[in-house]
Amino acid sequence: MPSVQDVGGYVNEIFASLFDVEASFLPCPNYMESQRDVNGRMRAILIDWLVEVHMKYKLRLETLFLTVNLIDRFLTRSAVTRNRLQLVGAVAMFIASKFEDIASPEVADFVYIADSAFNREDFLEMECEMLSALDYQIGVPTPVHFFDHMQRLNGCDRVQRQFVQYLLELTLLDLRMIRYTSSLLCSAALMLSNELLGRIRAWPELMVQQTGHTGPELRLCCEELRVLLNGAEAHSLQAVRKKFLLSFRWNFDS
Repeated sequence: MPSVQDVGGYVNEIFASLFDVEASFLPCPNYMESQRDVNGRMRAILIDWLVEVHMKYKLRLETLFLTVNLIDRFLTRSAVTRNRLQLVGAVAMFIASKFEDIASPEVADFVYIADSAFNREDFLEMECEMLSALDYQIGVPTPVHFFDHMQRLNGCDRVQRQFVQYLLELTLLDLRMIRYTSSLLCSAALMLSNELLGRIRAWPELMVQQTGHTGPELRLCCEELRVLLNGAEAHSLQAVRKKFLLSFRWNFDS
């Protein structure tokens, strides 16, 4: 999806459209109950691996969030076996990268990085199956599409911006967070960051007006984000945390 900075005169219309359609592209929040051979833990392991793949190929942030959306929406509609879950994730990232990145990895790259757990034919067959199951609806709002505009309105500096991005990426591994719309997740992450940074007003009226989300409406999501943040260090899956530790070290050393 194009960046709003490229079409500044249409910012209000673009965001009105994103707010209007975002709920239409949410996966079913309890879809895992209909999956017989995979569970939330397997999904989290898959996404942890995909974060590493995303870093290796230096893909856009939009690609990572779209990948997870495609996975969850596909699993909402299609039952998969555990030995095909990695294939589902790789294909989702392939589709997302073709949609969001200028130079996306090739099929052979995904076959290689998965240690040949599947072959080219398996991959292309799954791509067709996924696109068909999703009715080719790929251009969907994710938290990234709200993030840049909202963080500017919130007056974030570089450190706060990275912190909010970290919070948002932590949500990717937690299946419970898929019940929230993208704009609400982004708003809650910003509100929590304001609270932790000691701002006088954690959620000022300007943000209420621009996001359509009030402080009380965001409170439950904020507290769930706080739990994810506090548990990140001890979590068994560390790809997101390692990514941001490296990022902060590079920024402060350079």
